[in-house]
Amino acid sequence: MATALAGITRGKELIALSLFDLIAGDVQRAHDHDAQTAERIVDQVLVFLLACANTPSRIGPSPMVDQGWHAFILRTSEYREFCQNVLETFVDHFPNDVMPSEKERTATAARTLDALHATGLYIDSEMWAQDVPCSSCADTQTGGDGDGCHKGCHDSQSK
Repeated sequence: MATALAGITRGKELIALSLFDLIAGDVQRAHDHDAQTAERIVDQVLVFLLACANTPSRIGPSPMVDQGWHAFILRTSEYREFCQNVLETFVDHFPNDVMPSEKERTATAARTLDALHATGLYIDSEMWAQDVPCSSCADTQTGGDGDGCHKGCHDSQSK
């Protein structure tokens, strides 16, 4: 299992600045965010991925953070290398086939925040304080893009 590296305080420090900038640019273009918001999203997806690698619990990204995860995954070679070299495990992205209940979303959000804090890295609370912590991509009101792909939960320990 991966652990937060000594001296690292932010997610963006887990990867090369050039890769961070590429992913942030991808998020900015794909979702029409300003540069600062895109950078905050990518910083937090890196914290989230570290949390995924370090917890057996089922956790999930916020809709905003999931945008960054999708952007990183599209850079497959770099994503695979990050998982191997930094996380020491591959973190799969599992779509929800059905919208989780409010109770399930609330429980997932609580587990996610616990796992994020356990990394010891900076948590940008605005990136996680969503009205609906885990949602369906079909729900365009909470950050989904309407195509039915995942905005819910992830479990890096099961296949």
